[in-house]
Amino acid sequence: MMRMICAIVRALSLRRSEPARAVGRGPEATQRRGSGHLAPVPGYTALANDTEPNGTCSGPANEWRNRMVTVSKISRRDGRAETEAEYRDRFKFDRVSWGSHCIDCYPGNCPYRVYVRDGSIVFEEQSGTLPVIEKGVPDMNPMGCQKGANWSRTLNGGERIHWPLKRVGKRGSGQWERVSWEQACNEVADGIIDAIQEQGPESMIALSGCNMSTWGVTGRTRFFSQIGGITTDLNAEMNDFSPGHYLTYGKFDPVSSIDDWFHADVFFIWFSNPAFTRIP
Repeated sequence: MMRMICAIVRALSLRRSEPARAVGRGPEATQRRGSGHLAPVPGYTALANDTEPNGTCSGPANEWRNRMVTVSKISRRDGRAETEAEYRDRFKFDRVSWGSHCIDCYPGNCPYRVYVRDGSIVFEEQSGTLPVIEKGVPDMNPMGCQKGANWSRTLNGGERIHWPLKRVGKRGSGQWERVSWEQACNEVADGIIDAIQEQGPESMIALSGCNMSTWGVTGRTRFFSQIGGITTDLNAEMNDFSPGHYLTYGKFDPVSSIDDWFHADVFFIWFSNPAFTRIP
């Protein structure tokens, strides 16, 4: 993202430094839009600086970023420099790790570099490390979409629930109160014990919610199996997704991998908008 922003800013700076080309014939030729000269952006001033690094970052993992040459700087005339400071602060980190995202996309599991500071993720970016599978076919790099790049913001976002909430009003009223983890675990445990003693373990059934990872499903299934509760096959919760593939197409993967789309002459997309939903 930073490289893309720098490229855009550099293009603006270079175009502003070029003289506007005249359009028309004779001395009456005038300058107009489309002549290759961009009008200044209100509230911004481009300051050319092609030799100094655009700040430095600590840690060996930042060497490549420290070598990046600043193509230009932008200063705000309205005094709101905190926006620039916030973005610069994001690029200070202690270490780099690997990560991915369990979201509804295809092919999914995109390899991301995760940048950590003080034990928390500050930003992430596509790794661009996927190998070439077939000669002459473009590789899948950088392999990562806006949803994945925004996952770290969702992780620490203000709308995410970080503690247990207990309903205090009628169902659907939206009235909740914050409780401790100890209270939440004790009340859930008491409810499970009461259900087993009063109606038997078969009165409980385990179902998955959205964004349930493999580890979450495995732990839940193991727990309910130990106490005698009812567990369902995953396909029963997905409208027989896997068996439906075999019954309809004869195999689970009826098409080749996504990189083979390069050989296609026609794309037929039905009831889907990949640019906004299942981003390939």
